[in-house]
Amino acid sequence: MTPATIKMRKKVAEALGLDPYEVWSPEYLEYSGRKTYETGPYAVPSASKLKPAAWEKLPPRMRVRALCKDKGFDLGYLQEKFGVTYRVLTAAIYGTKTADALRQKIADEVETPIEEIWPDIYSPKVVPAEAVAQTVESCSDMDAFYGFGNIMA
Repeated sequence: MTPATIKMRKKVAEALGLDPYEVWSPEYLEYSGRKTYETGPYAVPSASKLKPAAWEKLPPRMRVRALCKDKGFDLGYLQEKFGVTYRVLTAAIYGTKTADALRQKIADEVETPIEEIWPDIYSPKVVPAEAVAQTVESCSDMDAFYGFGNIMA
């Protein structure tokens, strides 16, 4: 909650002739400070302190922050270095936009392979040809249905 939001809630309750603490619970009326990635529920340790299992559970945005913490900088540094807005940088990190070049720059800056930060986007997903051939052999109706013909010859 921001101080302005809290003030607005109190004014609305008072305008209606109500006690703000009867309308909202106290956590909605007290400023608890700004939550950041350094403290609070979004805090992430440096990547060097994470165990492999914990690393696997982290989403890419937290992985980038953990790697930046190891290097001694934050996302603001990356924003300035690459000359992009914070919104463009975070969209690339979150994977909401196609930004392969920017993601590669980030990976290079934190000295980590791009596949390790964004495995869902960049991990190899190649199906070996042998697996396809075995599937076709095991399903005799695939030849006629899909028009494969005799692909094994």
